[in-house]
Amino acid sequence: MRASELWAPILADAPETLGDLRALHAYRFDAGGFSRLHVPTLLQVGSESLRSLYVTDALTAVLPEARIEIFHGQAHEAMTTAPKLYAHATMQFLLRESPDVTSRARTARL
Repeated sequence: MRASELWAPILADAPETLGDLRALHAYRFDAGGFSRLHVPTLLQVGSESLRSLYVTDALTAVLPEARIEIFHGQAHEAMTTAPKLYAHATMQFLLRESPDVTSRARTARL
């Protein structure tokens, strides 16, 4: 890993990752607690990550307006390893799901 181009971003993210791990250790996940969240929700996964390590499928099963988008050829950190792909997919979701955002984006282009 140290020889790869990913090493620098991994090191830069280390303090946040440690904080994430501490929070995850203290948190008791209950997918059912999200079942009343009625907002369009995009859950993103990488095709190279083990889905069983994450709660994406459990959330998709209970969130009324959720959908999963798969980043083919990517693992868990697509926002770092493929930032343009990640940003494009996220923006497309936001533009599709939010009439206000879509309206403002169209106005801004005119």
